[in-house]
Amino acid sequence: MHSHPGNSKVLLVFQRLICAEFILSSANIVYLKNINKGDSMIFPRGLLHFQLNIGKSPTPGLQILDFALFANNFPSK
Repeated sequence: MHSHPGNSKVLLVFQRLICAEFILSSANIVYLKNINKGDSMIFPRGLLHFQLNIGKSPTPGLQILDFALFANNFPSK
């Protein structure tokens, strides 16, 4: 789960199948939708969401920004 406090996000599916979920915290409701090739979804600014490749293709990988920046072995000087 993550959010984008400064902008909305547009998800466009060019291949395969994506599972997208978001939480509407004001109503305590979770929405889950499979998005097919050619479909799109908009996540409004600040909305908690995630997307997952559930198609039959290999996953392109995932890099979580927090770990990329802060869980590394860069010198801290």
